[in-house]
Amino acid sequence: NEEFAAEYGPLVTLLVLWAVYAGLIHLLLVIFGKRAARRLFPALAVIGTWGILLWLGWTTYNDHRDARSARERSLAIQQAHAEIAYYEEALASSSLLAATTGNLKWETRYLQFVPRLKNALARVGRLTPGHLADAVAARAAAHAALREMDQQAFDLVKEGNRREALVVLTSAAYREQQALDERAGAELQVSRDVA
Repeated sequence: NEEFAAEYGPLVTLLVLWAVYAGLIHLLLVIFGKRAARRLFPALAVIGTWGILLWLGWTTYNDHRDARSARERSLAIQQAHAEIAYYEEALASSSLLAATTGNLKWETRYLQFVPRLKNALARVGRLTPGHLADAVAARAAAHAALREMDQQAFDLVKEGNRREALVVLTSAAYREQQALDERAGAELQVSRDVA
């Protein structure tokens, strides 16, 4: 019902007003006859013209407002996706560098980007239409799995097991989660581009 009202509400309103307007004209002509016809038709022409102009102006304004809102939302989603790509790369390179060098300063850098990534993911989740909730959830799940494996790698580095940390970060499971994330991100990007 809400979709019908949103789609056809203005048209139905216009048709009802037109019917009332036509009924009023008929009633005036029946009551006042020719006398009403001489005065009524010029007045109705002016009123009708103004009514149409106001209706066209209002619908144009609404269309412009809706288009601007959609454009702003699309740009916000695009910006959040760009941030996510940047943060993903920062996190992946930080964990890999920590495992390669054994230097835990990379964990400090990693921890700086984790909340930023979570915020960007949350922003995409808020801005993305509801029919794409599965893609948003898949992306969030992939990120959670990747962060868990990154943490496992950092723990191994702290224990002095750099080789095992590298095995975790280059494993098929890690690459699979990255692929899941990329697919979900691509689905969200395609839907943004289509919208």
